[in-house]
Amino acid sequence: MKRFSCNNRITIPSRRGYTLIEMVVVISLMGFVMTILVSILSFCLKTERTFSAEARKMQVTHSLATDLRNDIHSHNWDQIKIDAEDHSLHLAEGITYRWKDDRIWREDNDKKKQQESYWFPKNSQASWHKDDASKMVTLQIEMPTRIAARSKNERKTFRSLTIKAEAGRFATMKKGESR
Repeated sequence: MKRFSCNNRITIPSRRGYTLIEMVVVISLMGFVMTILVSILSFCLKTERTFSAEARKMQVTHSLATDLRNDIHSHNWDQIKIDAEDHSLHLAEGITYRWKDDRIWREDNDKKKQQESYWFPKNSQASWHKDDASKMVTLQIEMPTRIAARSKNERKTFRSLTIKAEAGRFATMKKGESR
């Protein structure tokens, strides 16, 4: 017959898991860290959208300025007409720049009715001017810097863009000169 001794007891460790308080503290800390990370990510995405929108505006503006200057530089002063009622600039050879619906349309009737459009922010305004003394054509565009006002009392601010071009500049250049 076997005898059992009292010294062969199984020892139970004094601690086998985490307490409820420890788990609540860790979950709270994780929630706090996640909140901070989500707000940083949200801020970064908003900033990226703003910068990409500004980059698109700059690209459109640069493209319009290049096309407009090339067209005006290659035409003589008497070949350029401005229609203030229609918000348009007419050049010889069937080229027309027209402001309509927050964009400028470039139409080239000689090249199979080719059209290009340059988009600007909503509520933008454009105007054309001719200066007979300097033979300069100016396009003035007023663009809102804040699209939606936060309150009724807040005024929208506008940023002004001016594109100037001298008529007949390419015609008066000597051979060998760069544009």
